[in-house]
Amino acid sequence: MDTITADFTYIRWVGDRKKVTGTLGKVERDRSEDIKEWAVKIKGFLDNSLEVFGYFSKSYSGYPPGDVRMLLDHIKNDPL
Repeated sequence: MDTITADFTYIRWVGDRKKVTGTLGKVERDRSEDIKEWAVKIKGFLDNSLEVFGYFSKSYSGYPPGDVRMLLDHIKNDPL
């Protein structure tokens, strides 16, 4: 279990640079299940009044804007 020792958390999603180029402007690796799991964790952080910061590398799925959109959709719309 990760221990949070501040009133915020910072999450970086970084993938394998050898498997994703990030130059196509589209998702190259399906990370939807990972993102859904992270949404559940982040909801828990928010419920505990933690501020959450995050960064998606283009090597995570190949398309960071899509990753952000998917994460926010899960956080806003999915029940726990």
